[in-house]
Amino acid sequence: MYQTQLQIRAVIVVVAVLAVVAGVVIVLVTSPKSLELSDLQPARSQTATAQSGTPAPAAGLTVAATDTPAAPPTIKPLATPNVTVTPFATLPADVRALAIINLTDGASARLRAVPGGDIIEAIPGGATVQLLKQPSRVLDGLTWVQIRDENGVAGWVATHLLVILPSP
Repeated sequence: MYQTQLQIRAVIVVVAVLAVVAGVVIVLVTSPKSLELSDLQPARSQTATAQSGTPAPAAGLTVAATDTPAAPPTIKPLATPNVTVTPFATLPADVRALAIINLTDGASARLRAVPGGDIIEAIPGGATVQLLKQPSRVLDGLTWVQIRDENGVAGWVATHLLVILPSP
């Protein structure tokens, strides 16, 4: 019976210690101010103040409670495509915008005489072209626009092959 009472008292002591530790943790987490080591050990600070009349120096340890989240991880941007844009000196009156042929790996866009018609020439991927002010046309589910290449040759190309450049 005596051993059972000792075990019960030991459990009560452990529970009491855990309650004190939990209380300190809650105070540290919810406190809006910075806590110094002297705040956690008031007996030492009060004794030093009573003996010398001046507060005891801080031990150099500061515990700060904050609600500020950590900075998000840095996201590296994707590699920028290496495309050289050689804009025309000034845009002629019949030009709506500049565009780039959006093809890579040596692929070329087929410039056609009419939408879906005969091929006039092949324009390499990455080439800058002028998007003319002619209305677009839809044929077989593709939208076609009239363009002019850097050599002045005009024709039609499907819009999914172009990236329109922002106006200067």
